[in-house]
Amino acid sequence: MRWIRVYAEQTLTPGAEVEIQGQAARHLTQVLRLRVGDRFSVFNGDGYDYPATITLASKQKTSAQLATEREARPQPKRPFILGQALIKGERMDWAIQKAVELGAGAIAPLISERTEVRLKAERLEKRLRHWQGVVHSACEQCGRADVPTVHAPQAWHDWMQQVQAAHRLVLVPGAEQALAAYPLDQQSVAIAVGPEGGWSEQEALSWQQGGFTAVRLDTLILRAETASLAAAALIQYR
Repeated sequence: MRWIRVYAEQTLTPGAEVEIQGQAARHLTQVLRLRVGDRFSVFNGDGYDYPATITLASKQKTSAQLATEREARPQPKRPFILGQALIKGERMDWAIQKAVELGAGAIAPLISERTEVRLKAERLEKRLRHWQGVVHSACEQCGRADVPTVHAPQAWHDWMQQVQAAHRLVLVPGAEQALAAYPLDQQSVAIAVGPEGGWSEQEALSWQQGGFTAVRLDTLILRAETASLAAAALIQYR
């Protein structure tokens, strides 16, 4: 049976008893049907897993006793920053999930000229919480005990001016430089991926004027969520 991991947004101390709340508690007791004495791991983003044993499991409350030792989890070899132009529905969820699995340290949803998704303030807050849940679930699945940050959506040009990385790249179909041949080293990387329909010609030019290097993946034009996945995999491979 696979080892179960859940995210808990609280301080974790080896040897302490903790209350597991919200979606994590429901997942343990109602979906996985764990009972008193069953074991799992808890993490809160500090880089460690905390082995735990359930001491109380009910519809009202789930508690667990943490072991006296914690386990350090391996960190991604090359955390990178992904600027992903907003794409529709589950495709954005998928892009975020795969970015986490492939080592993203931060994810910034971007609003561009061709972005078709428009979120009002109340929907924006709800969507951001949803994306954070996608990140937590991806961390649970892939074994990460550090939790990447998902920023609130922002204009692409604002992110372009603010993001700090030694290598600043933007995917542009037909770019002269291939990402597979770009001379990456061990320094930090930020990469921007466009929406459905790609960046406009003016946006592609502005990225480069703003200090980003245009790179391509292949001669084919990939879907937005496929492009971010392929770029993340290449960055880790390189």
